[in-house]
Amino acid sequence: MKKTVAVLGNCQAQEMERILLTHAPFLDRYALDATTPVFQMTADDMDRFSDRLDHTDILIHQHLGSQFGKIATSEVVQRTRLQRIEFPSMWFSGHIPDAANFRDAAVPKIGHTPSVYQSIIIASAVQRGLGKDETFALYTDPDCIARDDALAFYDSGLAELRRREAQCQAVISDEIEAAGRSTRLFHVMNHPCSRIVVHALNQILAILDVEPVDGATVEDKLSMVRWPIIPAIRQTFDIAGDQTPFVGIPIDLPLFVDYYWTFYTNNPAILETNGAQGRLKD
Repeated sequence: MKKTVAVLGNCQAQEMERILLTHAPFLDRYALDATTPVFQMTADDMDRFSDRLDHTDILIHQHLGSQFGKIATSEVVQRTRLQRIEFPSMWFSGHIPDAANFRDAAVPKIGHTPSVYQSIIIASAVQRGLGKDETFALYTDPDCIARDDALAFYDSGLAELRRREAQCQAVISDEIEAAGRSTRLFHVMNHPCSRIVVHALNQILAILDVEPVDGATVEDKLSMVRWPIIPAIRQTFDIAGDQTPFVGIPIDLPLFVDYYWTFYTNNPAILETNGAQGRLKD
């Protein structure tokens, strides 16, 4: 009888699951049912998944905090019969220090801009009273972020990733380092390219004694948003290639700045809230 496997986590876990459900060498030996990603789960979904673990042999998962109740990692580790394989939250913003998740008083996360992600530089410019043209000039200025600050931000992000990986059986920081600082590996801070997802997944498959996935055959499904790498960062890290922003459709940089400048200009309360919480820059 095949051992039963479940994958638990965010959109990155969902992407791993999608690949596994098409990987014949894995399916020959293991049974896998699709799971709702945690950010879409209701309390009832979490309870049902907890019950499902009673009949699951192997759980491939990311760390989940106490807010996830019965499926929080602190609860799951108490199931000694369950084989757990943990991989990290694949969050790395080394090349995109401008991108952020903003919040306001009305909704948990702002989602009514061109994408759910927000621009620290553009929001900060609007807060300082800069016009649209001035904001574009700032955004495209090669000296917008000092080289030493960019390098320090990259290094601190990598160090934080390694900290999250300490308890994991599959990691990604080694692949980021191997690729080199001039290689873009994340579309936005929590959407890695397929190369990173496959790297982590193949470590998991090795633990399960299954032949690896050929990364060249994997479609890059997490590319629905691609944040621009600003000229200051491209210059610091010598990043080449097309960096056209993508927020459902490809748009050029002037239109990208226009979208966000207009949004923040028309929604000053968002700037007040996030400025007070230290998310914006002087």
